[in-house]
Amino acid sequence: MDGVQLVQAVHERDDSLPVVMLTAHGSERIAVRAMKSGAYEYVTKPFDIDEISLVLDRALEARALRVQNRRLTAERALDGPSWATPPRCGGSSKQSAGSDRRTSPSCSGATRGPERS
Repeated sequence: MDGVQLVQAVHERDDSLPVVMLTAHGSERIAVRAMKSGAYEYVTKPFDIDEISLVLDRALEARALRVQNRRLTAERALDGPSWATPPRCGGSSKQSAGSDRRTSPSCSGATRGPERS
């Protein structure tokens, strides 16, 4: 198994796991193959320790964002489509300036007008 095959195997098992490929024999052709196979980054030896540290920090941040995105997407899917959720009465910062709870059909008493004596 070569490095590109390892990248493919890891990517198939967990595509949210960033793989940084480190090689002593860098070539543009192999770098392109590695990136197409799912490598997050391709670094050649000798490498600068600050560079590899930055690459690893970015890779871990990218993974955290991917995991968070999947979690939020799954939570949203469980809640159902947003159009199925009735609007809340009053207090919403998204309401227009002229809107109040009397105009929302989901609020109690919404169909009643002002009370008359």
